[in-house]
Amino acid sequence: MSVNLKVNTMIPKDYQQANNILGMKTKRVIKNKRATYLQRNEDSITLVYHNTPVVTYNKDNSIKLNSGGYRSLTTKARMNSALGNRAYVFQKNHKWYLAANGMNYSFIDGVII
Repeated sequence: MSVNLKVNTMIPKDYQQANNILGMKTKRVIKNKRATYLQRNEDSITLVYHNTPVVTYNKDNSIKLNSGGYRSLTTKARMNSALGNRAYVFQKNHKWYLAANGMNYSFIDGVII
């Protein structure tokens, strides 16, 4: 007899998706995404990668981005997965940028989309 377990491997795109993944839990590991988990806070849900809160999902559907000073390919990938079609983070000449609304901006930790 085989058991088909539903395993979440998706990075949520907004607060509602993150809330659905967490269910009643305060913390849940994202399978197949090394060192990545969701954590419920008082007014938000955070996507944590290696103990750094890289994406914070707010109830108003805004998203806060934070590299924690670790500007790695995987940190950027986690952010871009969460951003979906809203925007994306990219690197050019060793500097990070945020592309949103047809414009490119220098990436700053704590930016809210």
